[in-house]
Amino acid sequence: SDESHRKKNDDEHEQQKVPVPVASQVQPGWWVGGCYSHEIQLPMQQPWAGIVDLTVEFPEKCRANTLNYLCLPTWDGVPCSPEQ
Repeated sequence: SDESHRKKNDDEHEQQKVPVPVASQVQPGWWVGGCYSHEIQLPMQQPWAGIVDLTVEFPEKCRANTLNYLCLPTWDGVPCSPEQ
């Protein structure tokens, strides 16, 4: 039946998912992360040196982990202007 075929495809898709890290170090000391970056344990519990938050929908929870927080609400695919 169509329902059993759909269930089989859904199960196969679930098994193929690869976990995505909450943040990745792209250069020494430079990280790119997502909405769960606040969960990362930095060496010796150091705070983030600075955070640039590009989310429109909600502020990032990691803003509590830094003294240097800048929010530039940016829609997906629309870069910030040089003035920003």
